[in-house]
Amino acid sequence: MLSGAPQSASLDKLEYRFFKRDTLTPAVAEVNSVTDIEIELIEHKEGRAIAEIQFGIKPKVQTQASLPLTTPPDPVDLTLVKRAVDAGIDAERAEEMLTRVGSGEFEAGLRSLEERVAKNFPSPVRDKARYLRTILATPQTPVTASQRADEAEQQTSPASPTSDASKREAKWREEWLRRRREEVIGRIAALPAGEQQSLVEELQAEMQARGTHPSITKRLLTSGWQHPMVLQEMVRFYASKALGAAWDVVSPHELLSLAAELGDA
Repeated sequence: MLSGAPQSASLDKLEYRFFKRDTLTPAVAEVNSVTDIEIELIEHKEGRAIAEIQFGIKPKVQTQASLPLTTPPDPVDLTLVKRAVDAGIDAERAEEMLTRVGSGEFEAGLRSLEERVAKNFPSPVRDKARYLRTILATPQTPVTASQRADEAEQQTSPASPTSDASKREAKWREEWLRRRREEVIGRIAALPAGEQQSLVEELQAEMQARGTHPSITKRLLTSGWQHPMVLQEMVRFYASKALGAAWDVVSPHELLSLAAELGDA
């Protein structure tokens, strides 16, 4: 391990590649240009990975023209590459973008991507590498760059008929569940007062066993099961006992009937 503590095999390979490019190759070129020896870097592989390195050293056979010394590139910040990988971007793509724009601009763009992914609005980011590349290619404010990236994302991910159908189905399910809860509330309200009181006592014991917040239990005892803080607890408790654990699961037939009633509304 050359520096730091890489989190994955891919980053380990990247670290050696950077070390070779930024340190080993310039050093070998300098020694070969200003001394009377010649150094050769020898890499031993295991599969496609570099497992060991050796240096072959021999005297120069003849005088060679001095090789021009070049200024090595700025070291690559592996923490930024790691952040990009964690965000879902391929390590080599992240390296290419980081090398092209520099650490400061890359970090700002990466931060915009991370904030956009966390916000998850107006829709999930499907191609994170494309999103980041669009931000880095927009020489404007971060807000404008993010807007441009969202526009590019929407162009590649248009709304599909399938997503519209899923939204309609979700709306039907929500309406079915609302009606189901109203049905359960009606059943409880129709019970004799004595049975309702027994339900209250059973629910109180069940909530205490689950560790429900004392304020909810207090509302149950002082204001009854129809108090807004308690109502959903009572609906769940009674429905599970009277209708079964799947009381809030709509069947395909019920959903189809409701869909025929509501249509696309």
